[in-house]
This record gives sequence, structure tokens and C-alpha cells, in this order.
Amino acid sequence: MSQIEELRQILVGDNAEELAKLRNRIDSLDQRTKDVAEVLAPAIDAGIKKNDKLVNSLAGPVSSSLKTAIRAEPDNYAEILYPVMAPAIRRAISQAISSLMVTINQTMASATSAEGISLRMQSWRTGVPYAQLALRKSLQYRVEHVYLIDRESGMMVTECGVEESGTLDSDAVSAMFAAIQSFVQDSFSGREDDRLTDLKVGEYNVWIAHGRKLMLACVIDGDPPESFKTVMYDTLDGIRSDYANEIEDFDGDNSAFGGVEERLQPLLQSQLKEEQDEADSDQAVDLKTLLFAMLALALVAYLVYGWVTAATQRQTVEHYLKQTPGMAITETYWQDDRIVVQGLQDPDAEIPFATLKAH
Repeated sequence: MSQIEELRQILVGDNAEELAKLRNRIDSLDQRTKDVAEVLAPAIDAGIKKNDKLVNSLAGPVSSSLKTAIRAEPDNYAEILYPVMAPAIRRAISQAISSLMVTINQTMASATSAEGISLRMQSWRTGVPYAQLALRKSLQYRVEHVYLIDRESGMMVTECGVEESGTLDSDAVSAMFAAIQSFVQDSFSGREDDRLTDLKVGEYNVWIAHGRKLMLACVIDGDPPESFKTVMYDTLDGIRSDYANEIEDFDGDNSAFGGVEERLQPLLQSQLKEEQDEADSDQAVDLKTLLFAMLALALVAYLVYGWVTAATQRQTVEHYLKQTPGMAITETYWQDDRIVVQGLQDPDAEIPFATLKAH
């Protein structure tokens, strides 16, 4: 070994061995894979806890991978999701078919009636399809559009509606609500807490529920019950609770409100007039039952009052006659609306008619 090599061994001998080990570790694909696997899970957890950048970065690849996997093996994923989706799908189909059959039956029943003929003439005169007029006639009310709007900016957060009702310009609708709200406050009171809650637009009612940051507007065909306002405010409170941070940071980007449409879907309610008539009939039956019970109670009270009055009068007569000198009373009772007194009387004794009449 030359002097130079001896000198190199003295100076970098241990480091050379470490460098060689590191070079072998880097060159080995299996070893690098094991090293990454050891730190990957903790790194992902730390990144998610720190901020949402890692989640946003993974959203695209995970979504693409999932779509590719479903396209490659649709049967396997359908079998996996079937136990979860099948009951909801069956329930939705059953409800849709039931509602459709009720509507068809009512439409067919009215087709040859005087009302049906009048609807056909109205359809011919106005150009509105007969089926649409008949459906509107059979509905008590139907919520056709629901809008969730930021109150400060007037920007639309999200919306949903029934398919057959058509689509509206959501930006124009939200701007209209914001403008009308500002007009009401500026022109009538100027106070922050004075807000527009009901609006009539042609044949439609517009009900608005206000929160601190959001307002919920429902476009309704017909006249819903007042209890629907409670449902609207409950929905708005739930959204405010679950999306508090997103509401505070809202700048027009509604991508952070994922899943909020599912909260609005239950508001797309409808009720047929037949259902309303049944509810009114049940209420009428309850009122009749209550009225009958009140009449029965009044009758019992009248009978008890009559019995107590009669007994009191008889006892009063008996009491004063027994206190009258020369009278010995053995029995008193009612007969033919009169009090009969049996007993003995001194011929000189005077019956106290004036006292009895006074009492």
C-alpha cells in the first residue's frame, strides 16, 4: 500500500465505508421502497393535520383512480354498493310510482267531468298543456326551487329544484332577492332586522328564511302550511352548524359546500289536495269528538246541578218546618215538580211560607 493510500485510509477510511453503504442503499430499489413505506403514512397524517393542501392534491388522483377502477370492474363495485344503494333506490322508485299513480287517477277522473272540460278549454285558450293544468289543479302545493344565498354579497351558494319545473338563472334570482331585500330595508324601515319573508310572484309564493350570513328562499306553487317555515329554519340552522367555517370564508367559491344540496332536497315537498282533504277530515273528526265530549260534559254538569239544587231545596224546607212550633215532620220528597211533606201539624201552627219563599 502506497503512502498516499495509507494517508487516505487514515483520513476518510470510516467515512468511505459509510458513503459506500449509503450509495448501495440509494441504488437498491427495494430498500428505497421500504424506506418510503415507513414514513409515508406518518407524513400523510401530518400533512392532513397541518392544512388542506395535501387533501386537495390527493383529490384529483384518487378521483381519477376510482373512476378508472369502476370502469374496469363495474360489476364488482356494483355488488359492493348494492346493499347500501338498493333500499334507497327501491324506496324512491316506490314513492315516485305511488305519487304518479295518484296523479294519473285524479287526472283521468277529472277528464270527462265539468271541471275537466273547463280545464281543456283553458288549455286551448292559454296554450298551457292540459296535463300541466290538471296537475296544478290536483296539487295543494309544491316546492319547485330552493336557493341558498349569501346575504352580504347576494351571491348564490347553491340551488336545487324539481326536474319538470324548468331552470331559472340562479345569478339573476339571487341578485333579485338581494335587491328586493335592500329595497325593503331602505324604503320602509331601514332597520337590519326588518326582512322580507313572503313574496308573491304571479301564481307562485316565495318564502324566505333568514340567518346571520345566509338566507334560504323557496319558490312554491300553491299555498303551503305555515309549519313549512319551521322546516325551512331547521334546515338553515343545520347548514349553519355544519358549514360554519365555510360560511365565514365564503368568497363566491361554492366548492367548499359539498353535500349541502342533500340538505336542501327534503325541502322539495309536495302535497295533493286529496291528502289535504284527508287531513282536514281527520281534524274535523277530532273537532266533532271534542264537541260531543263537551256536550256530554255539559249535560252531566246540568244533571248534577239540578240534582244538587233539588236536594238543597228539599233539605231547606225540611229544616225550617222542623224548627216551626207545632210541626212534626216525618218525611219530605219531590213529586211532580213539588216538594211533598208528610208529618203532623198543630191546627194552630202557622206554616212559614214567607221564609220558605225567601230561601
